[in-house]
Amino acid sequence: IRELTRIAKKQRVEINSSDYRLVQEKDARLARYEMVLPIRGQYPQIRAFIADALQAVPAMAIKGMVIKRENVKTEQLDVRLEINLYLDE
Repeated sequence: IRELTRIAKKQRVEINSSDYRLVQEKDARLARYEMVLPIRGQYPQIRAFIADALQAVPAMAIKGMVIKRENVKTEQLDVRLEINLYLDE
């Protein structure tokens, strides 16, 4: 989470809060953190944030993404980024 916050500052993207939970499946070798990051920024900033985050945290995978904006003239996007972080137990 600290690394994602650092990347968000670098790309001038706001992370409003984060919601995460640890999921450990029986007989699985990896533990999984399911995270939801509500972020806000312009499209190029958000795209750069996602690219940098995937490069900096190779154990991270994007599970889903919802993009919203108030209207066509609004430059700021509200994004709900769903990611999984896989950790070796």
